[in-house]
Amino acid sequence: MAAERFVLLGLAQVRSAWFRDLSRWATSASVLIMAGIGALMWVGFKAIWEDTETNTKDKVAEIGE
Repeated sequence: MAAERFVLLGLAQVRSAWFRDLSRWATSASVLIMAGIGALMWVGFKAIWEDTETNTKDKVAEIGE
């Protein structure tokens, strides 16, 4: 029973080279996906920031008139 718990927790040695390769591929893929999501978030943040900056400048100019 104790050995089964270690396998479930991921503490046991990998028994198959195929499984080891699959886990490496999955990790690599997830890193690329997260990098893509981060890039999309940056583009969105930049657009929101520029829009906010423009609105703020317009309102400051309106108040100053």
